[in-house]
Amino acid sequence: MRYLPVWVEKKPAGETFRFRVLPLLSAAAVVADSSLSRSERSRMLQAWTDTTALKRNPALDIRPLGVHGAKGQ
Repeated sequence: MRYLPVWVEKKPAGETFRFRVLPLLSAAAVVADSSLSRSERSRMLQAWTDTTALKRNPALDIRPLGVHGAKGQ
């Protein structure tokens, strides 16, 4: 089974908010995203770490999308 963790960015846009859904493909991808503030990247990295620690189970072939070494990749 593969899963795609996501990050939902919420920013003020006048009297409303603007939402952007970003895939958490890897820690390297988070660090490389220059459109994010240092604080956002830090929170996203923590979300990536927490999510993959809870969900990764190689014995059952449960891995996030894009992680090398997954069966069929």
